Amino acid sequence: MEEAQNQKKETLTNELNELLADTLIMVDINPIEAIYVLISNNIVIYAGQTRNLHIRLSEHRRKMKFDSVRYFNAKGLSRVEMMDLELHLIEVFNPRYNSMWHVEHKGFIRMNKWRSTQK
Repeated sequence: MEEAQNQKKETLTNELNELLADTLIMVDINPIEAIYVLISNNIVIYAGQTRNLHIRLSEHRRKMKFDSVRYFNAKGLSRVEMMDLELHLIEVFNPRYNSMWHVEHKGFIRMNKWRSTQK
């Protein structure tokens, strides 16, 4: 009886492994530094930058609905470069969840003032 149960369990395990082998998608779980946009119904609703895309997306999912994400790897970029690119995306797409308060809060105005003193 125990042998039959073990064989049935092994058969089910093998079937499950075959099924998963065909459907699993490999995902990198290491932090991804990224500049990204959130998209809903083909409209950019938010632009951002982060040092850990996985965590940031989970935070966004609690606050807003979106159906896709587009990003590019920002590994090696400085914080200022990442902020510049984020600001550019905000200026181009004018996403509804990015506000001028958001832009000021993230330091773009302070950064631009600092940059003007560096010339």
